[in-house]
Amino acid sequence: MRVTIPVLPVLQATLNAGPVGELAFIATRDGRPMTKESLGNAFADACRAAGIRKSAHGLRKTAATHAANNGATVAQLEAIFGWSGGQMAALYTKSANRRKLAVDAVGKLARK
Repeated sequence: MRVTIPVLPVLQATLNAGPVGELAFIATRDGRPMTKESLGNAFADACRAAGIRKSAHGLRKTAATHAANNGATVAQLEAIFGWSGGQMAALYTKSANRRKLAVDAVGKLARK
């Protein structure tokens, strides 16, 4: 499934710091695309160095939770994470911070 994600400023700054390859954003020092396994290992090393006890998958789950807690819809989560069918995205929206969403929604009731 094709996923289109606008590049956030923090990611753009990271990409600008390089290295990047001709056809790959995540590349080895010599510009070749990194294998999935090498990327996973490098990511885990960087997480440990930053004091984060998560894997790439764990951070993906954290990102989905954060997006849902900030009001992302099922359709929006599917677009960001490449899911389809609504089941995976619904797990996150159902467990979203209902109190925060209720506070945000009440403000919408007051609008004309």
